[in-house]
Amino acid sequence: MQDFRTGPFVAANILTPVEDLLVWLDRQSPDYLMTYAQSLEKFAFAAEGQRTAKSLKAFISISEQLTAGMRIRVERSFGIPVHQNYGLNEIGLVAIDAKPGGTMCTRSIATSKSSTSKDSLARLAKRVESLSPR
Repeated sequence: MQDFRTGPFVAANILTPVEDLLVWLDRQSPDYLMTYAQSLEKFAFAAEGQRTAKSLKAFISISEQLTAGMRIRVERSFGIPVHQNYGLNEIGLVAIDAKPGGTMCTRSIATSKSSTSKDSLARLAKRVESLSPR
């Protein structure tokens, strides 16, 4: 795998009130925000047409299903795209959204019930990496 730098990482408590998180985002000026789909939708409702978090280039929805309605609401509210991925704790990213509209790029995963060999995980990781947008 290729080693690359992604820039600084900042984190916030998901239990912080949404309005406070929007102020925090303006102060931190991140390029991307990775969070749950329901949190993105809450941000969209709280922003109510105000263009907050102007530094953001895109949202990345994780760990939950992002519905078409959620995606539309968030993208209209902030004017930036929402990307979704699907991963597994054991091997990482296994699917990414190929197009807005929910089409997912995936690869088959075949493993033994008892264990997964390091070689098969390495091959799968390499295949998944080739799917990632550059």
